[in-house]
Amino acid sequence: PGVDVEPRWLVRQAGLLWLGFDHWVAEQPAFTAHRTVMAASPVIDLAEGMAGYLARQQAEGRNTASRLRHKARRLERGVGPLRFEWHVEDPEVLARVIEWKTAQSERTGTALLFERPWARAVVDRIRHTQTTPFAGVLSALWAGERLVAAHMGMRSEHVLHYWFPTHDPELSEYSCGLIFLWHLMEAAAAQGMLRLDLGKGDQAYKDRMKTHDAFVAEGRLAAHPAVGAALRGATRSLAWARDGTLHDPTHQVDRVLRRVRRFLRYR
Repeated sequence: PGVDVEPRWLVRQAGLLWLGFDHWVAEQPAFTAHRTVMAASPVIDLAEGMAGYLARQQAEGRNTASRLRHKARRLERGVGPLRFEWHVEDPEVLARVIEWKTAQSERTGTALLFERPWARAVVDRIRHTQTTPFAGVLSALWAGERLVAAHMGMRSEHVLHYWFPTHDPELSEYSCGLIFLWHLMEAAAAQGMLRLDLGKGDQAYKDRMKTHDAFVAEGRLAAHPAVGAALRGATRSLAWARDGTLHDPTHQVDRVLRRVRRFLRYR
């Protein structure tokens, strides 16, 4: 809020030809022309603390708190007493987050993000960044001596972004992820966070826990109009090829790529 950025200038200053973005706050007017997809992104409002959140849940007839307390007691009986920490420095906790998230990606067939060295480096750098306006937050939940869930996220002064939530897959019967999220909400409210952004996605737990939706955008932003035109052409050609509406899509894609090469040659 209050920051006016010229999009093409931003891309050029970063030394890029184009930027593909996701989860961009949709209400930022400077980027409206570059959006291609809009999506709802669930949010948990903590402005009135957990008391305010619980009051809203009760008014809507939801019994989330009592169900999670029951699940937490069951986890304590089965594994051990619960202990939560808002931020830990232990690199082994981050290693477990990466291990569990990678295993989850393999099970679900999604991209193996942490196989890329730069992704690990970015997350580790954020973990070590601890300032007032921005910080990495590595939170963890133990049952007895066993780490059962953890999350690598980041925060501004008043907003916590839910980024890489993970839990022990061997304990899925205990709903460790939901129990962890509840503890994280309590800690976030105590830390002065006004909202917890869960990020877009149609997972059932997000729908149960959210108070409302924000809207985020996907899109592409080119440093120069010619690159933008080439990208739009390539996107259309690939869509036609995918949908089977072109008998020979390859020449269309080649034509677009030639336009990009010509632009790069004369920059």
